[in-house]
Amino acid sequence: PIGLLAFEIPVSWRVLELIPAFLLLAVNGLWISILLGLISTRFRDIPPIVASVSLRVTIAEIGTSYGDGAEAIVNAGFILQLDCPDFTGLSRAAAPGQVPADLRLRIEAVNQATAGIAPDRMRLHLCWGNYEGPHHLDVPLRDILPDVLRARPMGLSFEGANPRHAHEWNVFEDVQLPEDKVIIPGVLDTTTNYIEHPELVAQRLVQYAELVGREQVIAGAYCGFGTFAGTPMVHPDIVNAKLQA
Repeated sequence: PIGLLAFEIPVSWRVLELIPAFLLLAVNGLWISILLGLISTRFRDIPPIVASVSLRVTIAEIGTSYGDGAEAIVNAGFILQLDCPDFTGLSRAAAPGQVPADLRLRIEAVNQATAGIAPDRMRLHLCWGNYEGPHHLDVPLRDILPDVLRARPMGLSFEGANPRHAHEWNVFEDVQLPEDKVIIPGVLDTTTNYIEHPELVAQRLVQYAELVGREQVIAGAYCGFGTFAGTPMVHPDIVNAKLQA
């Protein structure tokens, strides 16, 4: 009735037939949902199969539809940053502490979406969550880095200063960085009000540079200091001091 009034549709028998039609639709939807519930209860592997197929379709659609917006950003003169918390499982892409089983599919979607953009106009940002917490279930960088390096963006940004990930510079002792890649380790902890000593920042950068080459390292601040609007974890004056380090 509200729709009829809003769109000023004249009432006729044809229009009134919509009421039983919607009721039939609702009844059909009810028995279908009951049937699917019974089947899923009997065959426990059906729900994850359906979820996997749905996820694959969704990722494929993102891969084909994202490109235009991404190219517009690059054409405007900006470097495109792709935030990928799903690569680390952060966005419920996997159980806590587990590498997403479909990580390679997600990387392929990124590559498909950015096929028309030059790699040196992009950087990929791995995210384990820019918050002060235990982070004991973070997926190790070592477990995902070989696959992540298959992504097209030239730059790779990741944590490199907090107590859970500061040691992971040594991953590059075993994983060779391709010549066409640049790493952007976060050498400042963006969740603490401690001001890093300049020598500490330099030591962190040197650790990476000695393994991958100084020309392939750019200093970064990981997620940055403005992740959550209105609730800064680090005082602005301290942010400036940390950046000066």
